[in-house]
Amino acid sequence: MKFKNVILSAGSAVLLSATLALNINASGLPNNKSKYWNQARMVTTNKVVNAQQMQLKKGMITNKKLSSSKLKKNSDLYVRRVGNNNKEWLLFSNSLKQNKTSVWVTKQNDTKWMKKYVQKAPKGGLVSNFSRAKFDTIPSDNFVNAFFPVGSYLGDKDKPILKGGQAISVKKDDSDSKDGNNFYYIMVKGESTKVNMGSGQPTPYNVINVQDKMIVSQNTPEDSQAVLPMNFEIKDGTLWRIMDSNNKLTKNGYSYSSKYQKWFPVTFK
Repeated sequence: MKFKNVILSAGSAVLLSATLALNINASGLPNNKSKYWNQARMVTTNKVVNAQQMQLKKGMITNKKLSSSKLKKNSDLYVRRVGNNNKEWLLFSNSLKQNKTSVWVTKQNDTKWMKKYVQKAPKGGLVSNFSRAKFDTIPSDNFVNAFFPVGSYLGDKDKPILKGGQAISVKKDDSDSKDGNNFYYIMVKGESTKVNMGSGQPTPYNVINVQDKMIVSQNTPEDSQAVLPMNFEIKDGTLWRIMDSNNKLTKNGYSYSSKYQKWFPVTFK
């Protein structure tokens, strides 16, 4: 394979590898002579493709072959036509080791060796199985099922009677409650106990809602034990961070994809 008068900036090769594939016709790919291939396009191989690693010198592709490799059928990669005969192609693939002193190329007479790239659904992901609170605030006229506020406890810290996130039966005492002093009747061991929770309050849900952008919970999104605020809206990119049994944040979490309607793992710093 000879390359004459073919000048390529190694830096531009790296940049082009990140270009998104756009305007690919649904009927198929343009032929190898089309201007469409003057920029990098993402495609999928239709067959096994032989690739050669060619040395770059002063931005020019030389005829010195450094190594060779094979791309499997159905491999996703970026390609760009190069040269004057419409048969040489630059290849940018995660399976081909890229560097600034060489490029990967293949010689193909047409575009039948590749097909239109179709984005594949990511593997894995969790399906939502949480429930939602049926009310916003704790009523005063009857006991309802709610949760002791996350991060709080009742009684001794080391051996609490109630701890954050624990399910409780509760109603508010409006007669004594004032700003900064909220009183509630909580069923403890079968008896109604009056508790001053200060500025805190029981919640109809057992998660922490962070500015309507992130949920913090000891449960995962697929856990039916997780209860979200009644009007919390799950959007594309909504985060779900896991905290441990001591209410400490972990690095583990999930991000919601509205396209796939699933939660995919993410790692927090």
